[in-house]
Amino acid sequence: MYSTEPRCPGVVVRAAASAASSVSTAGAPAAAATAASPLCPDGWPLWCLLLCCAAVAQLAEKHTAWGAALSAPLVSMLAAVGLAAGGVIPVDCAAYGVVWDYVMPLAAACFLLETDVGRLIRDGGPLLLAFMVGALGMVAGAAAGALVLAGPLEAAGGGKVAACLCASYVGGSVNFAAVAAALHLPAAVLPGAMAADNLMMAAFLAALMAVPVNKGVSGAVAAAAAAAAAAAATSPAAAAAPGAVPEGAAGAAAGQGAGAGEGAGAAAAGGGGPPAALSAEGLALILAAGSVTVAVSQAAAAAAGIAPFLLLVMAAVATALAEAARWVRRRLGGPDEPVFTGAGQVGTALIGVFFAVIGAAAGSLSCLAGAGVLAAFLTIMVAVHWAVVAVVGRGLLRLPLEALLLGSNANIGGSATAAAMAAAKGWHHLVQPALVTGSLGYAAGTLAGMAVARMLAVAAA
Repeated sequence: MYSTEPRCPGVVVRAAASAASSVSTAGAPAAAATAASPLCPDGWPLWCLLLCCAAVAQLAEKHTAWGAALSAPLVSMLAAVGLAAGGVIPVDCAAYGVVWDYVMPLAAACFLLETDVGRLIRDGGPLLLAFMVGALGMVAGAAAGALVLAGPLEAAGGGKVAACLCASYVGGSVNFAAVAAALHLPAAVLPGAMAADNLMMAAFLAALMAVPVNKGVSGAVAAAAAAAAAAAATSPAAAAAPGAVPEGAAGAAAGQGAGAGEGAGAAAAGGGGPPAALSAEGLALILAAGSVTVAVSQAAAAAAGIAPFLLLVMAAVATALAEAARWVRRRLGGPDEPVFTGAGQVGTALIGVFFAVIGAAAGSLSCLAGAGVLAAFLTIMVAVHWAVVAVVGRGLLRLPLEALLLGSNANIGGSATAAAMAAAKGWHHLVQPALVTGSLGYAAGTLAGMAVARMLAVAAA
């Protein structure tokens, strides 16, 4: 979604801690001390304000039109930017390192715990194939945009920011953060990139919604989605499947590229009731499983020397852990349902604090200055993505138009935005496949972003 190399005044970058650190530790932001000490330099007052930024952002997104248009992460970030610029909170302190080192990886693990790979393989069908074609198109678009705008984009981060935005548009905020950390991007310009991300995403999703589909859902898509339709009607897990951000159409248009409420809006997108309530037992299991996922993944990635691809390792570990827990529950006579239902909601709350820290590290609204060229880059990237979807998906593979539209939506906006579109179009039996297919982006987004970074580095050599 965001980030670049130019620095705003008074901002420096926290270097990567070590190869054994998580993706989030590899690029935690830092900032130079300001002349005057902030009112809340550290401790509980600071944590109170960070958590309040995240909470107010969620409330604004859910209950106001402007909040839904901006998205919760952007609201949280801008609130923290204002507090830092006003001297209320610092631009760098030990608490921010804690968020980068522990809170963000745990949020990523929570999202991954709800990715039902078995259902994805079983019910994805044409939607899954359309998503994969779209992801390849996004990689091609990012490379094309970076080459076309090589000069102007260099002042806004060059190939590194192109890689981060590609990771965001294939996956979500956690993928953007993973690539930004792996490439050692400064935090100062993240608000500008986020602003461009959200504004352009709203336009892209609106364009997808406007595409006319004058026939019923094709037989191929309906057949692939039949099992998912039954599951969505009977399984309480459907209400809490991981997604991007929307609380309806407005939120869907603005959300996932900023990571907005990833996981929180899936129920609304699916047209069902509110998300399943988390019990104390469920919350404890989610936090424990998330912690195990991060610890095991960090150790494995460090041992294999692939720290920049930590999120891919986490996806494998989280999937194995979720399936193992489900098997144990089934063996003990429990229902054959996901054990970590609601993990996406926990991840949503945690990621809001992470974006507040990014905003605080930026420290000045002047960091929004680079949004213009990034908007142009995003336009090129998505235009190429749509061209690939049309030529390969429709022309060569003959995929149904519904699958292509939802697959592109899942690329651009995430699980819940795709499900919101399916519900709005009356394709109710495609809601659950859209949710599950979009969740694949969490596993693939980091790989896509790093692939773009590698290609651009080779091209520049």
